[in-house]
Amino acid sequence: MVLFLIMLFFTTLPITLLASVANAIATISILLRSETICTITRKPAALVTFFYLKMLHGFEIHGEENLPETTGALLVFYHALVTHDIVYLWARSCLKARKCIGGIAHRNSVRVVPGLCKILDLYCERDTLVEKLKKGNICHVAPGGAREGVFSENYELLWHGRHGFARVAKECGVPIIPMFTANSQPAPSVMNFGLKSFFKAVYERTGIVVYLPLICFPVKLRIYIGEPLHCGVDESAEEFAERQERGERGDEARGDDDRRHTKGEIIVVKTVTSIHNFELLDRVNI
Repeated sequence: MVLFLIMLFFTTLPITLLASVANAIATISILLRSETICTITRKPAALVTFFYLKMLHGFEIHGEENLPETTGALLVFYHALVTHDIVYLWARSCLKARKCIGGIAHRNSVRVVPGLCKILDLYCERDTLVEKLKKGNICHVAPGGAREGVFSENYELLWHGRHGFARVAKECGVPIIPMFTANSQPAPSVMNFGLKSFFKAVYERTGIVVYLPLICFPVKLRIYIGEPLHCGVDESAEEFAERQERGERGDEARGDDDRRHTKGEIIVVKTVTSIHNFELLDRVNI
């Protein structure tokens, strides 16, 4: 019990407190209709977030050279329960004096914590995403959303036919860049006490995500950014999305062992060619 409280104090409470303070300050800026307050707050928030997450997870980024410097791109990633990887990329991009990497969030998040979403450059409108991509920004989207974060097992993609991101990428003429973060699933473990089916039924009926999170374990997180994928001239958005989901080499290129992930193991990934087509290099027991 003592160990649990210590882990809770050092892993969950600091980031929750930081998020609450940032949300409060940015919410005030929204009410006062002042962009200055939010702009001043963004850099210090990014600095603290960057060093905290770096200390907690020892983040590594592989394939950062695949992110374009001057043109827009749509970063498509697997949605873990806690998206520390995306927050880390946001903080890193802000500190590197480049355009902050923002993206799509659930409309409930934008409604509940509008200030925090403003600082993290999160929004829920399609038109905003299109506008930012056409202006040369790198934006992110997780087609699986909260459903994937809570109910996915062994990094299973739960896109449920969501192809809107591919239509946006084709409309804006930007590539899709797949991203996968090794160990993003076991880091914030979820305990459902055998009630997963019930929680899932609640979500399907109401859209409300119910889960019992545990502490966020300080495991090593490695972000792997794949090469840009471009939509073919005669390829429909749906076909493009399906190609992105299964990987250019096809699911048959990966064996059953590659799909398995057991708790207590760190996955070391070699390459990423799609959001769910990664080559396992090694497994390290912890």
